[in-house]
Amino acid sequence: MKSKIIFILFLCAGLFFSCNQDEGPKTSNEYFVKFNVNNANVNFPGNPSQPATFFYDPNGEVYAGIIQGFAQGSNGTKNAIQISFYNEEEFEINKTYELQNPILYNTSTVPRVSITYFDAEGKIFNAVVLQQDNTAIMVKDRASIRFKNIGNSTIEGTFEGLLMGPFDVASGRGNEERLIASGEFKLPLIKN
Repeated sequence: MKSKIIFILFLCAGLFFSCNQDEGPKTSNEYFVKFNVNNANVNFPGNPSQPATFFYDPNGEVYAGIIQGFAQGSNGTKNAIQISFYNEEEFEINKTYELQNPILYNTSTVPRVSITYFDAEGKIFNAVVLQQDNTAIMVKDRASIRFKNIGNSTIEGTFEGLLMGPFDVASGRGNEERLIASGEFKLPLIKN
């Protein structure tokens, strides 16, 4: 009798957690991160187990978020992209957030948006350098993100950037450009 009750409890719990009143069942085909790199199409299928994340960072007293996209089988060091973003207030839809409009994190000025891209060979390109911190040189780094929808469990938006690289631990960042254009994403969302 006790095992039947436990089985029924597990069955009810499974049904309860698998039902969602405001959205239908999600498949990985519904989620994606896609963009062009120097006019070449890149499409990373979304994974329900790798959601976008929004959170409040009490250390810097800022709102933050991370969006990641990976090719099938990627370990995150090849065929991957990461977009990080910060703001003084909660993120809004139909507002563009840009790298060169920095934010104060504690006592440091940091990019509002940064993009890091790992190509098929594992070369790292990023947009993370602020012009205001490097007035003696021309900084080409550019990154922006715009949210079309911020739901309770899904996020959609667009992004673009001009990234520099490749990055090398020994020699620093190279001067090759990677233009990220027509970026779009739709991912599951976790808000903390």
